[in-house]
Amino acid sequence: MQVDFLSIHRVIALLPLFLFQHWILAQPDSLFLEGGDILVGEMKDLSRGVITLETGYSDSDFKIEWTGVRMVRTTSHYLVQLTHGERITARLYSMDQSTLVLQGSDDTVRTNVSEVVFLKSVKEDFWSRASASVDFGYSFTKANALQQFSIRSSLGYATDRWSASATYNRVNSTQNDVDDIQRTDLGAGFRWALPKNFYGGFDASFLANTEQKLFLRSSYQPTVGNYLIRTNSMYLLLLGGAAYTREVYSTEDPERNTAEAIAGMELNLFDVGDLSLFISAKLFPGLSGSGRLRMDDRVDLKYDLPKDLYIRMGLTLNYDNQPVEGATDTDYVFQTTLGWEL
Repeated sequence: MQVDFLSIHRVIALLPLFLFQHWILAQPDSLFLEGGDILVGEMKDLSRGVITLETGYSDSDFKIEWTGVRMVRTTSHYLVQLTHGERITARLYSMDQSTLVLQGSDDTVRTNVSEVVFLKSVKEDFWSRASASVDFGYSFTKANALQQFSIRSSLGYATDRWSASATYNRVNSTQNDVDDIQRTDLGAGFRWALPKNFYGGFDASFLANTEQKLFLRSSYQPTVGNYLIRTNSMYLLLLGGAAYTREVYSTEDPERNTAEAIAGMELNLFDVGDLSLFISAKLFPGLSGSGRLRMDDRVDLKYDLPKDLYIRMGLTLNYDNQPVEGATDTDYVFQTTLGWEL
């Protein structure tokens, strides 16, 4: 019997490569990077253009720029959102460097790695789809014993078709011989994904503000929006709708019940190193013919720290061209807080 030593040599030479490929495919998730590097572990999420990968050979998670990923393969399912707004729960695997396959339970989508703007591991438990954050701030000035305390918090929950959120923001300022200043606003929102980067939503907001003599302003707002730009590093959203607003004042002024139109925008930049910038602006022109115009603006600059901590600087502004007597037409608050997010 003649032995083909050349064939045996070839098999032995290819055996390590075969075993390596088999090992890669047996792992939970694999990322193939520029330059040929391969990282193996469990992808946690993709947020603000950065993928978080947990491995068994490192005490800390890897943070990888998503733009540096050329191919990907997962065994777990993920909630995936694309630049054009489509959401799908699927496994991911690359056919080649230009084609990424999202294999869901009902359908299969072919796209590109660069088209993926959000990714989160999907499990059966509630917390895998939830998000939360809380901020605290405190300042003290000896002159007049001026103290200011602020707290901000948020909750969120997202599925492949809809998302819900809630926010709470309170500022309390006290000093000698001056009335306390208090400002509390709450918000809740629901958004349903529609084709071609549109969404339908409903928001409710509640504001109590001593500076504007507001005991309570409650506003209920059905809206429709469109993401004009949606990439791995930013999104730009335009929205419009209507609002029914009821205002109760801390003075003797009568209540106001107003129908308003809404025009607004959101800009979110989230791939500037550890920095992120969020800008929101809404105009509320009155529909009653009185010429009233309100405006709610918000700007947040956040810097990420280790251990899910961050520092945030935020500016919130409210404008009303027809305030009640004794109230200012413009009120704003600037907050610097330290926070933690889930």
